[in-house]
Amino acid sequence: KKIIPFSLALLLALLLGTGSAVAATTEIISVSSSGQPGPTSDHNAWTLSDISNDGRYVVFTNDAQLTPDDVDPSYYRKDTYLRDRVAGTTVLLSSSNFNGARSYTNFAPVISGNGDYIALRATAVQAPGADGKIGDLLLIHRPSGTMEVAVQGSYSATFDVDNQGNLYYLDDPDGSSYGSMRQIYKYERVAHSSSLI
Repeated sequence: KKIIPFSLALLLALLLGTGSAVAATTEIISVSSSGQPGPTSDHNAWTLSDISNDGRYVVFTNDAQLTPDDVDPSYYRKDTYLRDRVAGTTVLLSSSNFNGARSYTNFAPVISGNGDYIALRATAVQAPGADGKIGDLLLIHRPSGTMEVAVQGSYSATFDVDNQGNLYYLDDPDGSSYGSMRQIYKYERVAHSSSLI
């Protein structure tokens, strides 16, 4: 499971094309639930993505309007989407549907191996406990559709989430984006607290 900063179509072609008994296929992931891709531009041609262990769920960032509830699509408002490859649906995660929270300019979403938890870094978060300036690490529970601010005011762009929703992230203890003392922390979902590991 990796954060892959290149075409999702290429990613899935590689995944589905392994093994002699499986024919290589290409599947476009960054589409609406009706299968329509967003408008093509130099800005939304790239994406950051992650995929669940069974290949069913894919999370990615994009500035195209792929769902009706994305009311402000633009290059400066990158959103995070969840594509269910089995159901053929695309859901906007960074929206007011999740606990009334809204986030803008999302970065590097990751999904747990079982597909139940999604973590992402976002700025301008409109949610209780959000910093709203520097950036926050958000945690989404996919089955219940809830979002919480796991880590407030974080510069971290390196993080991952396990099958229980615990978040592991690299951050600077003094809150600097340029510090050289990055350390690994664990956010315990049940306890709602972070500690150095």
